[in-house]
Amino acid sequence: MTTSVIKDRRLLLLISANLAASIGMGILSLGVAWLLVDRDQGEKLLGLVMVVTTMMLFVGAPYIGSLIDRFRENVFFNSINYLSFLLFFQLRFTVT
Repeated sequence: MTTSVIKDRRLLLLISANLAASIGMGILSLGVAWLLVDRDQGEKLLGLVMVVTTMMLFVGAPYIGSLIDRFRENVFFNSINYLSFLLFFQLRFTVT
């Protein structure tokens, strides 16, 4: 049983993708923290951002999970990608 699980290509791809995403999130978190701490009063801003982000994830995770279960995953993730694109496109013109 265990050898068939280890040889499953889909499982190895899933674990590899999770590892790559974790490394990317770690690098991003370090970069954002460094950017915020470099600013004036940055350590306070970093603390506030981390607390707000944690609280949003803690409160929002069950609701996001139920939304994903209620709607088709493909439509849900494409909608999130579209909204993210619009947000970053708008930020491109407002941030100098």
